[in-house]
Amino acid sequence: MREIKFRAYSHRAKKMYQWEDLTNEEIGDMLRNPQEEIMQYTGLKDKNGKEIYGGDIIQSDDYDIGGKNVVEFKNGEFLQKDDKGDYWCISPDIFKTEILGNIYENKDLLTK
Repeated sequence: MREIKFRAYSHRAKKMYQWEDLTNEEIGDMLRNPQEEIMQYTGLKDKNGKEIYGGDIIQSDDYDIGGKNVVEFKNGEFLQKDDKGDYWCISPDIFKTEILGNIYENKDLLTK
């Protein structure tokens, strides 16, 4: 069974928070505020052992997909979305995938 974990990005504080570092009051405030982003753990780790969350920008050496893609939860599963708007499974060979950043702190990665 996959571990259920979350993290949160605060647009107000311009900071990423690990869920376990937040108090119950802070979590409640974030869930009610549309300026706060809640991201869920996919259950996968990249080739460096870093946990992959929705909103992460990943790059895969998979020859079919390649490029810098954004992890999204769509139709009941985590997928990666390429720059053309096409969705792909996250590489079954996760050891070829690396997290480059996320869409909240590193959006500029998608334009390079």
